[in-house]
Amino acid sequence: MIYDLALTGGIVCDGCSSVAATVLVKDGKIWSIADPAYSFDAKRNIDCNDCYVLPGFIDPHVHLKLRLGNHESVDDFITGSELALSGGVTTIADFVDPAHDCMELEEFFRKRLLLAEKSKVDFSFHATLAGNPASTAEDFSNKALSLGCPTIKVFTTYSDSARKTEDGFLLDLLDCTRKLGTVVLVHAENDEIVRYRASQSKEAKHNDLNNLRPVISEREAVSRVVLLAAETDGQAYVVHVSAGSSIVAATSTAGDSKINIVLETCPQYLMLTDASLNSEKGALFACVPPLRGEKERALLLEMLKAEKVSTVGTDHCPFLSGAKLASSFLKDLPLGIGTLGLTASIIWSLLREEGISLFVRVMSSNAARRLGLYPDKGSLLPGTDADLVVFDPEGQMNNLLSGYTGCDYTPYEGLSLAGRVKHTVLRGRVAYEGNEILLPEGYGRFIGRDPLDWSVVS
Repeated sequence: MIYDLALTGGIVCDGCSSVAATVLVKDGKIWSIADPAYSFDAKRNIDCNDCYVLPGFIDPHVHLKLRLGNHESVDDFITGSELALSGGVTTIADFVDPAHDCMELEEFFRKRLLLAEKSKVDFSFHATLAGNPASTAEDFSNKALSLGCPTIKVFTTYSDSARKTEDGFLLDLLDCTRKLGTVVLVHAENDEIVRYRASQSKEAKHNDLNNLRPVISEREAVSRVVLLAAETDGQAYVVHVSAGSSIVAATSTAGDSKINIVLETCPQYLMLTDASLNSEKGALFACVPPLRGEKERALLLEMLKAEKVSTVGTDHCPFLSGAKLASSFLKDLPLGIGTLGLTASIIWSLLREEGISLFVRVMSSNAARRLGLYPDKGSLLPGTDADLVVFDPEGQMNNLLSGYTGCDYTPYEGLSLAGRVKHTVLRGRVAYEGNEILLPEGYGRFIGRDPLDWSVVS
């Protein structure tokens, strides 16, 4: 047999074990993980000496071509997917626009699918709920499932823009998760605290973000979601947790109860602090939730190392520096920053002493298992998609503004990061090498997902 691709000389790691091996690929699938001494013929061989060979990375939280008021995030599904591939990300999860009922959900799903048709990476969608919809929780959940979107995002804040879902409806949604196989994704902040602080700060600026959206507003809401999930035995996934104390509170609230809750954080909260937000051009670092102080950042990293945090998503949503710096007032400022493409080097810089297995779980297998992408994504099992990353642990990332992004700045400017993606393979095709993207527009495919049951997720 002649294989299409062989990756030789590397250390192969799936998040559980590491072994010197050869990865053989045929027809877009992993054919086998072979002994290094195994003799074979292949059309193409990639020398992975001194590198790790890993399952393709997964970003469970991106916002490409997102409209926020008068602004639109600058990366679309072309530049965003190129960024992803340059950082070893082979699968992303974006969001359908917030919908008020089942009909609107399907309409918005079709529109986002059309926007994503030029993607160069594989992609899936989370459904998004706008406030308390006209549809029942069960009807909305069933509609999301029919579209291949078993994950449904809600907000516990943003009542000012009618996006807040009341706790009663959230409880109904969580109650549906077990019998239907859905998962509720929650943007968790205390709306009353946020609204009250906003009412007291009419001329707020970017450096007021931590006062307007304090850690307690997140910590309380995260704990409340945990309680609601425990009450219903529901499946809940809390997105972009920014503070270590929020993770501690969630873990404490959960106690010994057998609930299913997954906590996600973002690279910016693990690497940056509010010192950047309070700098001369601090508006460039403005996002929600805001960057926190060093104590919270250090505790958050500790929680990641202890695996109290399961996944890392970028919440990628960058805007041009001109738009970020155009006004000194927060009301005119588009909130969001860009990280896609840099996640692997950021996380490796922070976790390298913990070893490669934790890195793989955080970057790939945890998200794959929790979001219903496993085993085709996030594994190295024979017969699954040949999504692979050749990662050089001793490589360096110094020039952090990629040529692929539509943005003109990076919030990580000046940092030197450890670890570098050398090759990315998507479904058997070499997608990135030598700083070049090798896939055509439209190579990425939509992944419709089946109902989820976390009770059987190891």
